[in-house]
Amino acid sequence: MEFKRKKIGFLRGSVIREDGKVDVEKLENLLNWKEPFVKAFALGVVREFRLKEFAGQARILAYHKDVRVRANAIEALGVIGDPARDCQIIQKGLNSKDRRVVAASFKVLSLWDPEKTVEYLERMYEASSKGKLSAILKAIIVEKEAVKEWILDKVEKETDEEIVYILLKTLLKAKCSYHDVERLRTLVKSVVFSFKVRELAYEIWLAPRFST
Repeated sequence: MEFKRKKIGFLRGSVIREDGKVDVEKLENLLNWKEPFVKAFALGVVREFRLKEFAGQARILAYHKDVRVRANAIEALGVIGDPARDCQIIQKGLNSKDRRVVAASFKVLSLWDPEKTVEYLERMYEASSKGKLSAILKAIIVEKEAVKEWILDKVEKETDEEIVYILLKTLLKAKCSYHDVERLRTLVKSVVFSFKVRELAYEIWLAPRFST
């Protein structure tokens, strides 16, 4: 882990100049590097700095054999890509067998098309393992009302404590209104779920009262 951190630090220092801007030529060299780890890192920089000039390379790398590269390429397209042009890449990612690629695709879809995100979430909800479902829910962006409503609805109906906790962790990322969190009142007072679940529900329930 320490070696990996040092490697990332070295790579970052090699492409980001002292003025905080990206050395585009050096970044392009990293994208063409043979080692997947380096390609994946470079795609992360493309996403972070929203470098649209690398959209073409991100589209190519979205089909790379390494899942880290594919996932990072898809996430990069989420901020520099074109929803109309790149929807097939996201569709393919949603059907991947690797949870990292699926999660990255859901993250992008939740930014581009919240209604379609809900459709796919509903399909995946029953069919996916808890691990895969957790990865998807951790990745999605809960900015749109449709996605938030779907999560709240599942929280109210779900009986599996582990899944309820995953849903609440996802909801923690959202900006909830007083009306939203009042739906959690029953869960906060529940005697069915563990203290861990009730405590998290209470944290979300309190949040709007302290927001400005």
